[in-house]
Amino acid sequence: MADESEQKPIDRVFAELKAKGVVAAETELKREEADWWLDFAAYWNSQVIGYNEKHSFMEDNLLEFAFSHEQFHLVNSKNWTRLSILRAGGIMIVFLSMIGFLDILGLVLLPFALIALWFATLWMFGPALRADETDADLHAARALIEKFKIEKPSVVATSLFKILRESNWDRTELIYRARRFIYAGLHPRDDDRVDAIKEFEESYPGSLDP
Repeated sequence: MADESEQKPIDRVFAELKAKGVVAAETELKREEADWWLDFAAYWNSQVIGYNEKHSFMEDNLLEFAFSHEQFHLVNSKNWTRLSILRAGGIMIVFLSMIGFLDILGLVLLPFALIALWFATLWMFGPALRADETDADLHAARALIEKFKIEKPSVVATSLFKILRESNWDRTELIYRARRFIYAGLHPRDDDRVDAIKEFEESYPGSLDP
């Protein structure tokens, strides 16, 4: 096992978050390749947080915010679970409905039916999932205030969002466009997220003194 001096910053920060109880003891960290289509993600059907290896040397406070945010999603995944069940069931119904139209008409209608299903579920679950994102941000902000004595987690969040938005994605690649399609409408705007954190900072009770 590598000693602490040989650890990447991301491994050390993850261990510190576990030690402080911000990340659950059973949560595992999974490295993904640099061409992975996400930056950080909670595998909500398991106890795993994934990260893109290009963020291995990100500043400590940014990683603390990101991991605290994803840990919240691991514990609060009911809306993603419901969305996935509804989509899986809807896709099955669409295919079964089209099975009697195995002709040109069926082939033409099938993609339109699937796209309609996708956007219908976004419309149904979008508000709840956006609320989950805000709650995850506030959970991370509270962790930074209480565990790391950071008075302005909104500044950390602003820096993190800026880095993630400026990630070296080729916007012409199919994988980037698919990512945008899948996650469209499921996150609040960055400015709205930062404003919510600032409001939380202003209303946070108590002193930050040790």
